[in-house]
Amino acid sequence: MASFAHFSASLLALPKGWAEGAIVGASVVASLGLTFLTLGAFDDIGVSWHFPMAIATIVPLMVATPVSVVLMGLLRKLEHLRAEAHHLANTDLLTETFNRRRWIELAERELRRAATTGASVALLLLDVDHFKQVNDAHGHSLGDAVLKAVAEACRDALRPRDSLARWGGEEFVVLLPETIVDHGAGAAERIRAAVTARIVRDLGLQITICVGVAGEPAAATGYDLDRLVHLADRAMYAAKQAGRNQVRVALPSEAPAAPAKSA
Repeated sequence: MASFAHFSASLLALPKGWAEGAIVGASVVASLGLTFLTLGAFDDIGVSWHFPMAIATIVPLMVATPVSVVLMGLLRKLEHLRAEAHHLANTDLLTETFNRRRWIELAERELRRAATTGASVALLLLDVDHFKQVNDAHGHSLGDAVLKAVAEACRDALRPRDSLARWGGEEFVVLLPETIVDHGAGAAERIRAAVTARIVRDLGLQITICVGVAGEPAAATGYDLDRLVHLADRAMYAAKQAGRNQVRVALPSEAPAAPAKSA
């Protein structure tokens, strides 16, 4: 199975048309080789080589050409289905961000790398203010449109290497590699402003968000993802209690208990 996967991947990596040609060419070479070996066994009785070798060339060309086209079509369809399945398994279908499971995998990998290099990281947790009221007043379709707009605004404000995911409901999470907490707070402010502007422009609604920021230099034991998420979560709800539509930065020395959630 692994060898077939490697074989199909090698064919699909070739430019369009070359793969079919490679299959046909390999078929002709194999046919000629087999014919050559077979005729070699009868060389001592004077069997003519010309006609068998011509047949060994023509027949594979006639048979392998359509077969190669069909085979490559099936392989491309299989690759497309595989890529689609991978996308569905790792993506939140509404917002087209990473889903929670995939983001955790990527975040833990990045934190291991950061612990090795000693790089700082920042984590953002953001929540749409009064989102339940949006759904109640305008319906879930417009609520979904708000979440899509939040994701699009975040993507526009982030770097390609930053990891964005829908954390659950109206919450999103972002990991910022090689970022100190002050720069993480700056990124959070840009996202906060970008989200409000995007939703006003696209949907005509005045929607705001709160963002909690957590960041620490690498410790001797590495990073603790759960701790970073918890710190950012506390900071986010502190921002809500302080009036919403703002960014708060978590301090590692803050009390561990998170305040009760509010809409």
